Amino acid sequence: MLGELRECCRECVPGDVISLREALAGINNAKGTRFVVIIDEWDAVARMLTGDSCRINPAKFQNDMTSFKSRDDILTLLIHLGYMTYDRDTASVWIPNEEVKGEFVNAIEDAGWKFSQGRN
Repeated sequence: MLGELRECCRECVPGDVISLREALAGINNAKGTRFVVIIDEWDAVARMLTGDSCRINPAKFQNDMTSFKSRDDILTLLIHLGYMTYDRDTASVWIPNEEVKGEFVNAIEDAGWKFSQGRN
């Protein structure tokens, strides 16, 4: 997340900043505006829709469809169901093809969200 903040606010987050708290404070001081950062399961899916992958720990998955304790549990289930692809060497998951990406976009739009496949 720190790298992304540096990308979008280079002048506010210099290279010597090492904590998220410092970075957010620097942006707030420079821009004079408050903001809220929301990180949840949908963040990982939204990133994967733009072609990114996401690191997970599938070892905690309970191998059922009712005991979800983390984002990793949900993404691991999606691997088992064939909606995600997993690389054991990098412990990364991603959406495998355009057909599956389209289904995720449909699900997000059906939930009333707007999705843009480019970054602002």
